[in-house]
Amino acid sequence: MSSAQRFLCTLLAATLLLAALTGCRSSTSDEVSLTEDDNGASVTLNKGEVLAITLPARPTKGERWDPGDIAIYEQLPMGQEQFKPDSSLADYDGRQILRFEAKTRGVFDLHLIYRVVGGADEPIRTFDVTVTVE
Repeated sequence: MSSAQRFLCTLLAATLLLAALTGCRSSTSDEVSLTEDDNGASVTLNKGEVLAITLPARPTKGERWDPGDIAIYEQLPMGQEQFKPDSSLADYDGRQILRFEAKTRGVFDLHLIYRVVGGADEPIRTFDVTVTVE
């Protein structure tokens, strides 16, 4: 193999390695995750980071988590929401993941309510977190 071919192979290998490493770095590196164990906690985010809150849910019964006050969307816009089935959870179908983008600097009280959609206004459960965006 000539030195030019060796150089091209090395360059190709380095490019592929860089691409692989970049592919391994997902957007979740800028994501801060909370679970039901973090209820009542405080979290600090940098502007642009995403807060992902994973909570047990039962959508087959019409139950879901939603912000208690939609005005929070102005400071912490809601991103992609997901549901991941998990049969290991007693009394629930899986986990609902709510994402909020740290867009505006400040301190915000994020209040989530778990309720039956279209049912009584009284929440079944609540989740609260104080979010500081720097």
